[in-house]
Parts: sequence; C-alpha cells; structure tokens
Amino acid sequence: MPLKPFFRKHDCWWVFQMRQGKKRWQHKLVKGSAPRGDDTRAEAYKLFNKLMEDEVDQLPPPSKIRVSDLLAAFLKHSAAENDERTFEWYKSFLVTFDDLYGSLKPHQVTPEIVEAWLNTHPGWKGCRRGAIIAIKRAFNWAADNNKITRNPIKGVKKPPPKARERFLTQEERQRIFDNYPQGDCFRDFLFAMENTACRPGEVSAVTAADVDLRTGVWELDEHKTDGKTGEPRVIILTPAMIELTRRLMAEHPEGPLFRNEDGGEWNRNSIRCRFRRVRIKLKLGGDLVAYLYRHAAATDLLESGAGIAQVCEILSHKGTDMVMRHYSKLKQRRDHLRDQLNRARNGGT
Repeated sequence: MPLKPFFRKHDCWWVFQMRQGKKRWQHKLVKGSAPRGDDTRAEAYKLFNKLMEDEVDQLPPPSKIRVSDLLAAFLKHSAAENDERTFEWYKSFLVTFDDLYGSLKPHQVTPEIVEAWLNTHPGWKGCRRGAIIAIKRAFNWAADNNKITRNPIKGVKKPPPKARERFLTQEERQRIFDNYPQGDCFRDFLFAMENTACRPGEVSAVTAADVDLRTGVWELDEHKTDGKTGEPRVIILTPAMIELTRRLMAEHPEGPLFRNEDGGEWNRNSIRCRFRRVRIKLKLGGDLVAYLYRHAAATDLLESGAGIAQVCEILSHKGTDMVMRHYSKLKQRRDHLRDQLNRARNGGT
C-alpha cells in the first residue's frame, strides 16, 4: 500500500514507503536540501504521482480485488487530487482499516465490520463521523470507477456533526498566551489565530509568497474551501499582524512562516499535542482545541457590533448559516445580552 512521500533526513532523499502484508520497503524519488527538502518537495510529489499513475489500472479485476488494493488505489487518487492535508486526513483513518481488514474482499465488508473497526478506537469519540466519511468515500470512489461492482457499506449512517458548545473566554486565551514566553514559536501561532480568525491549517500553511504587505493581507490559493468557491482565501491583517508577518518573512523567506521548535511546519498532530499539554497544565478542560480560537474571534466580532455579512467575509463563508450555527456563542455571554436588552429598552443609552 503506497503512502505519501517523506523526506529522509539522514541522506536527504525524498522516498515513499510501500507495504504489502507485513513486508515494507522504501523507493527513492529525488534528493533535496536539508533540513526539510523544501526545494524538491513539489518534484517529489510529481514523481510519486507519476509512479502511481498506472497502479489503479493494474488492479485485480473486481472478483479478485482485496480491500488493501482498493484503499491503496483511493489514496493514490487522493494524493493526486486533494491537498496534502486532505490526503493525510484520509490516510489517518484508512491505514487503520487496512491493518485490520485489508485481506478481505470488498464484498465481505459489512456495516458490522465498520462498527467493529470504530470500536477498536475508543479515542475517536470526536472524529467517529470523520472515520465513517473516509471509509465510505473510498468505497464510493471504487464503485463509481468500476473497481468494485457495488459499495457494500453504502447504507452505513454517519452521526450528525456536533457543534462545539465550548466558548474560549478572553481570560482563558490570555492564560494560554502567557504560558508561552516571549520568543516561543507557539506564542506567534496563537497570536495569529486570535488576530486573524483563521483556521489552524491556514496559519500553518501561509508562506512569504502568500503575503502582500502593501495591502496588508495573506492570500491563499489552496485552502479548505477553494474547491467550492474557486477563489483565493483573503485574510485581512491588523497592524500587529502585519508586523509579526514582516518579522517572520525576514526569518523564513521560503516555506512556512510559522514553524515549530524544530523548524518544521505545524501539522494537526503537533498542534493537537500542544493544546493537550496546555489544557492539562492550566486545567482548562478536555474540550479545549485550536479551532475554538476561530469560534472565539468570530463571537468577539459579533459582540463588538460587526454585521453578520462582515463576519462571514472575514471567516471566508459564503453564507450566514455556518456563522449562526457554529460561531455565534452569545448565548453563553448573558451579561452582554442583558446589556443589549437594557440599552434597547432605554432608548440605546
């Protein structure tokens, strides 16, 4: 089963790992420069996708294909068609399914098997829905492309999305910020999330090439909703964010602006680990996650009097429904609502 390319630091080669049953081996792609091979990253992925091009066509016929073949083909498709984060998201779920049920034929996979797979990961409470989406999408893709005759788990129901009810107060945000001393790389990351209302992945992805200091914006061509909107994600920068961006551009003229202590890009796991440690240290509860900064920034905007349309523009939402359902946490700030009601009753004074 092919996985994505990765940079091998000890000899500066981009390689990818193949797996068939218990056997694993690595295939060299192209050499890069230390420490992370950024100069040949694009070439490595291009070579990887080219090597994988013929693999789907060489799959066994539907009567002989195994689940491992199906998932490998889908991940190859995802590596070519989706951004790296989406590919990683699919892979994080599908590799675990392959480990358990890769030897089965697709028609042998039942809703009961999907349920058993989910139950082997009790820690997936918050991402059970995502796991179901990932496995169903892989089987749907195989059926749509005639790799299998039918999708045996088409009827598996995914749970509805849950809105996060947790509101991250300004006091809590300040405590988290103060936990990191001046010069700590994660302090900059937190500051950017709070002052841009960006998704964590957008902060970790921005590079100097995405910055226009003249107009004070970041402009991301690849982002979560580019497939839906067909437009770049424009992120408005405050004066403080412009200064932070200017400093980081001087430090990192190429590659990600926001980097961890090892000089690498912040990824989902490294961000998750940071928040797990700080919520334990500061006793802030197990529901503290990075995305709450985006919710909090949106709610602060609403509370300050910004219109829904303006908030949607800042968040890069085309409609107001998402803001109303997920970001408007004013019900948890009753003092503010009480003040608003009193003002309305007293003629705005």
